[in-house]
Amino acid sequence: KADIYSFGLTMWEIGSSEIPFKTMDSFTAGQQVLEHDVRPDVSAFPRPFVALLNSCWARDPAARVTAEDVVMLLEGFQ
Repeated sequence: KADIYSFGLTMWEIGSSEIPFKTMDSFTAGQQVLEHDVRPDVSAFPRPFVALLNSCWARDPAARVTAEDVVMLLEGFQ
């Protein structure tokens, strides 16, 4: 499920053409994610895509979408 979180970050990077948490060093970014649920800004993304990203970034790894779910959701965006 960590791979799904990373996949969500990669999708965000591609969609935004930015680096997530670019104003923080890696330790601070990790701390903010783990302790304060900080996530990249998704306000510029379409609502269905925001839902997918948030599903990839669920705090509880068991609540994250599976790779199969991601494929089905992305196919539905066509």
